[in-house]
Amino acid sequence: MARSGLSPATARRTARSAPSRTRARATDGWTDADARRLAELESLLALRDQLGGDRATLAAQVIASGVSDLEWTIQIDRGSSDGVQVGMPVVASAGLVGRVIRVAPNASVVRLVLDPQAAVVGRLGSSGTTGVVTGQGDRELRMSFLDPDAVITAEDAVVTAGYRVAGGEPAFPAGILIGQVARVKPDPAGLETYVTIRPAVDFATLDIVLVVLSTGVA
Repeated sequence: MARSGLSPATARRTARSAPSRTRARATDGWTDADARRLAELESLLALRDQLGGDRATLAAQVIASGVSDLEWTIQIDRGSSDGVQVGMPVVASAGLVGRVIRVAPNASVVRLVLDPQAAVVGRLGSSGTTGVVTGQGDRELRMSFLDPDAVITAEDAVVTAGYRVAGGEPAFPAGILIGQVARVKPDPAGLETYVTIRPAVDFATLDIVLVVLSTGVA
């Protein structure tokens, strides 16, 4: 995966300091990839503000991706020396990415929400109904354990609910976009109705992410 010459640190400084009236001059000579990365950093800064001042965050670059029968992951260029720990949530400007599962001093592995082992409590944007969102690899996400009387419509936004799956890992921050409802389907066994969700994040082009170092939730 080709990477731009603009480092995350340089982009962060530019995103914070370049006034709009001088932005064109400050970015003279940049490639389209540099401009896209700057836009991504600006979106991440806005997302950090949305998460609230009680949550420390850390920008990281995706340096590798790995898909196998066993796991769906990415590798980022931040590790324990930067304060990253196993279990920390990872987000992108478009929405939820996943959770850190392995940490080295200068790199970490993130399990994507696509992974069949991933689970997060989601909330339907229109009705507030909650359910458990799980990964299905290269298929759409699945949201189960829904209220059977819930009214669900296609394209409804699904966001993180802000609390953990019973007996599971720590909660993701509330209000992070997971994706949009694609289809409402009956379970083949006829026991429940579930929905499939198109992930908000384009994992094939994911470049810069935000590690949530402190979630502000129990």
